[in-house]
Amino acid sequence: MKRLSFVVLALVLAASVMVGQLRRSAMGVTGGVGSSNTLGIGYALSENLQIGAGLTFTSTSTTTTFAAGDNKSSQTLFGVDVMAKYYLATADNLSTFLGGTVGFGSMTTESTPAGGSTTSVSGSAFSVGALYGAEYWFSPRFSWSGYVGAGFTSSSSDGPPKVSSTDLGTMYATGLTWWFN
Repeated sequence: MKRLSFVVLALVLAASVMVGQLRRSAMGVTGGVGSSNTLGIGYALSENLQIGAGLTFTSTSTTTTFAAGDNKSSQTLFGVDVMAKYYLATADNLSTFLGGTVGFGSMTTESTPAGGSTTSVSGSAFSVGALYGAEYWFSPRFSWSGYVGAGFTSSSSDGPPKVSSTDLGTMYATGLTWWFN
């Protein structure tokens, strides 16, 4: 066990001293969790600019307890998004970036009032956001990033019942990227 711990520590230390930065024409696979769960690809247009596309999934549910019973609601969203990141500075293995994202999705909302029957509504959603984050390069091929941001989401359905909502809120995520070249 000591030997395995030593080998893992040596690999982590070796990877941490390798300088990693975005390289022009690099392509990578990325996965992340946060405001939504994402699986996607990234492409470096230059050493300072990355674009990416991904599939997203978000699911929420709430239960409110009343004397008459529980009100339950849930929402599921499947979507696609595109993101752009502009890298501001790199110090050793850490890069900071500004970015933006645009997404489209299909959603389903289900509501069950206390003692009532379930109502299901499907619709579409559009989102746009601005973000600030950082990316740590463990090696030239492997990085970990995280960001926070603010965004706008609009969703609607054809009904019945017709449902629409807009939301101005925050977003956050962290993810890993494996770069191929």
